[in-house]
Amino acid sequence: MHMARRIFGAGECLLDTIFREGKPVAAVAGGSVLNAMVSLGRSVGVQHPEVELHMISSTGSDHVGRMVRKFLCANHISTQHLLQLSDAQTPVSMAFLDAQNNATYQFYRDRAAATQIDHVDFRPEDILLTGSYFAVNSILRCHTKQLYQQARKAGALIYYDVNFRPSRAEQLPQLRDSILENIEFSDVVRGSTEDFNLVFGNSNPEQIYHQYISRRCNHFICTDGHGPTHLLTPDLHLIYPTPPVDRVISTIGAGDNFNAGFIYALVREHLTRSTLHTIPVETWDALISQGHDFAKQTCQSIYNYIESPQLTEKGEPL
Repeated sequence: MHMARRIFGAGECLLDTIFREGKPVAAVAGGSVLNAMVSLGRSVGVQHPEVELHMISSTGSDHVGRMVRKFLCANHISTQHLLQLSDAQTPVSMAFLDAQNNATYQFYRDRAAATQIDHVDFRPEDILLTGSYFAVNSILRCHTKQLYQQARKAGALIYYDVNFRPSRAEQLPQLRDSILENIEFSDVVRGSTEDFNLVFGNSNPEQIYHQYISRRCNHFICTDGHGPTHLLTPDLHLIYPTPPVDRVISTIGAGDNFNAGFIYALVREHLTRSTLHTIPVETWDALISQGHDFAKQTCQSIYNYIESPQLTEKGEPL
């Protein structure tokens, strides 16, 4: 019997309150992986309803947690693997936009909300998206490492976004080994020049690939804000200009939505872990182009995800 393809997102679920010039302008469900999963729900979930989307995370049983869960369901994302913890509060973040609409963040977390994740029985055609602090959090590490091991053993495709924030810089000596280990588990690694300058003290994509990535993971994508995107594999080094955005409203979620666009294209092109090494240049072009398109759409909105006219009434941000 044919089994449905599934995309799993393992990452933090929280509520983002966005400020501009000191005033709140939006409150939306957030978290880097959640942002990507919502855009996948609004693309894959609408255009390929046979594909299942699942969020692997936890929330509190509070009002915010219920809002986030309802929002995920409205965007075609299953909460089967989203634990609801009765003794924890759902995290909240504040994002402050500067004059260029780039964000700095302040987080309010309940440590009890980050202690466990659900078990998943992966299959070879599955995709696991993971990244950010959730992927290296020492409190969760035994659980996330087991998750990656299970996905790798099953032959699922693992996409890892390093996405390491400056606010965690003091923890980097304790977390760098987990970052490297995650890279080794992964089939595609993406990060920004800012991430790698922080983690490895180097922002040169070619040097990063050959020094830190290639012996652990074959496929590497390095983005650079308005600068070019680099794709490196054992056989290729392709450089793509980042499309200009006429009017940037917010850069929150731009990288997350690059991930979503790339994964959407993986599904559209019927690519799995076993076929990654056979991708021709024109297919890589299509994957990167779709990532850029989703990121551009997000920069033109105050919200953290691409728009979805089909979900306006019940699926718009909280």
